[in-house]
Amino acid sequence: MSLQKYSKTAPLLKITLKPSFLFIVAFILSFDSENLSFFSLLASLLHEASHVAVLLILRIPSRLTFKLGGMSLKVNSALQRREWLYLIAGPFSNLLVFFLFPKTLFGTVNLLVGAVNLLPIYFTDGGRLLSLFLSRFLSATALHVTETVVSTIFLVPLFTVGLFVLFKSPYNFTLLIAAVYLITALISGKALD
Repeated sequence: MSLQKYSKTAPLLKITLKPSFLFIVAFILSFDSENLSFFSLLASLLHEASHVAVLLILRIPSRLTFKLGGMSLKVNSALQRREWLYLIAGPFSNLLVFFLFPKTLFGTVNLLVGAVNLLPIYFTDGGRLLSLFLSRFLSATALHVTETVVSTIFLVPLFTVGLFVLFKSPYNFTLLIAAVYLITALISGKALD
């Protein structure tokens, strides 16, 4: 998620679909014998739709892009003081689905998607919430260092769990791909297109 300036005549929501997104979805789903990746995709769509719903209610222009790294939402800078509301909408929707369907695969996948997005890792909702909170107390340099350290602390176990899941279920590499993507984004300092 990033803040960006939009003109007043811009539509409230602009959606872009990049071919790389379709390629990665087709690739992942082709190995999905247990429907885990399919449910992960649905949970991610629900997550982003919840962000978009809050932005539409607040009448904040945004741009949703489906790309190689998944889904990316760019938001008008007018959000500022209400940004936390937008950020918690996605994980909240995933956790709500889990509480409504706790003993189903779809419920469990939603719990995982919501929980991973709440981790204080760069480019996640939790990372952005942490940044919003810490920006009140830290300089820009100290904030960047703190975000990098905290992200690394959470990414190492996430990557390890992703490897463990891959070894336990050979075609289940969704969590590992997410961890590698977040590590790459942290190192490069920007989300991948």
